[in-house]
Amino acid sequence: MSWKRGIYGSLDADALGAYKKLGIDAVFFDSASKEEVKQAKDEGFKIYVAVWAFRASIEEFGVEDVYGGRSLWAGAGCPNNPAVRENYMLRIKKALASLDVDGIVLDGVRFPSPGSGRSSFLTCFCKHCCRKAETLGYELSRIRRFLGGPQDPMAFFKTLDRSSPLVEWLDFRCDSITEHVKHVREHVGASYPEAEVGAAVFTPSLATLAGQRYVELGSILDFVQSMIYSKGEGLACINFELAKLVEGFSIVEQRTPALQNIYQNLGYLSFNPPSDTKSLIELGLPADVIGIEAKKAKGLVGANKARFTPIIFILGSGKEEFRKAEEQVIDASPDGVVYFSYHEGLEKILDGRN
Repeated sequence: MSWKRGIYGSLDADALGAYKKLGIDAVFFDSASKEEVKQAKDEGFKIYVAVWAFRASIEEFGVEDVYGGRSLWAGAGCPNNPAVRENYMLRIKKALASLDVDGIVLDGVRFPSPGSGRSSFLTCFCKHCCRKAETLGYELSRIRRFLGGPQDPMAFFKTLDRSSPLVEWLDFRCDSITEHVKHVREHVGASYPEAEVGAAVFTPSLATLAGQRYVELGSILDFVQSMIYSKGEGLACINFELAKLVEGFSIVEQRTPALQNIYQNLGYLSFNPPSDTKSLIELGLPADVIGIEAKKAKGLVGANKARFTPIIFILGSGKEEFRKAEEQVIDASPDGVVYFSYHEGLEKILDGRN
């Protein structure tokens, strides 16, 4: 991997011109024509297609929560459903066969996170997961009974008791995702040995909640894109995920102390959480959190095969805010930095950066 600065964005002529001026040498996209890819490569860019994992359109393929409800999450189904997995593999192969890209990004290769809501998060207990759990040595019926009761949001970060049903549930989700990523990597390597395979993963403090374990993924993938988003009002944004976790498992009066406990556990020792989760979503977290998470991620990826290429959320950022975020990430000595995402006025934000 020879690139140092990447961006998620389009491949049209105007965008490519802006990327060149900004010293960006890799572009990640989810939709583009073969001609656009060729033009971008001819101009010297590394090009990667991001393929959304576990896409599904009918609830039959969705995740099953502890109460028996079935639903799709972010347009996706159960990660252990063979039909959903096969469809994902076919879409990856189609993208590699039709677009002469340098590699792929596994996007959304996980289970539902707290941001998708309590019922979607407490999954999956469908027949496919039950079979997978039996194969992997987990007792899903015991886990299901446990998760059906009240939970302390702080408990999701206390994983020292390996016999806890909560820890077993998190481990089962991580094992399931690791198994699938390994399967994808092997199949891509067999048919397209030159293609790199990476993944956009949750920030390290939240990754296991979504079924992503850094050390294992780092030993399989070519690059790991940590989504270290300290602000935002959507999935993967640290502030949003923490707010939704606390909202889903605490009454209003308990939310501020719950956030305080979580901040302390995650190492956000110098920051005081806002008085309510709504403010946390609206205001986000300080830029210093990006540095804390980037160093955690770098340590977990470590000397594994994968390169560490974190993503900075730059939508809606001002120049000074962007500068602080990038400084925090660079201080963790990444192998590359990725910006999310291209938008009008981007040149003014990135111009003059180090």
